[in-house]
Amino acid sequence: MNLLGLQTPLDEDFLLLFLRARKFNTGRALDLITSYYTIRQEHCDLFSNFTPQSVSYLFEEGVVLPLPRVIPLRSLTILVRVGMYKQIYTDKIILYFT
Repeated sequence: MNLLGLQTPLDEDFLLLFLRARKFNTGRALDLITSYYTIRQEHCDLFSNFTPQSVSYLFEEGVVLPLPRVIPLRSLTILVRVGMYKQIYTDKIILYFT
């Protein structure tokens, strides 16, 4: 793994996102950060104009569904119906899941 040139924000909020996702295992969190930046660099065309308006068709067709919040002011959970996406929008965008 080549980490030369990898410049990430060092603020606590940013790093905690990756640490929490990997249950505070620093090695796995580093792998996730590296993967995150690799995907963003290899597919910069997907991230350059990534706005709510650019993916609104996914919400309109029911491919992505926000679930009701069980606890107010907590993080939002969304449901992605990948099978439905493949049937309708195979030529518009590629979704990456890790």
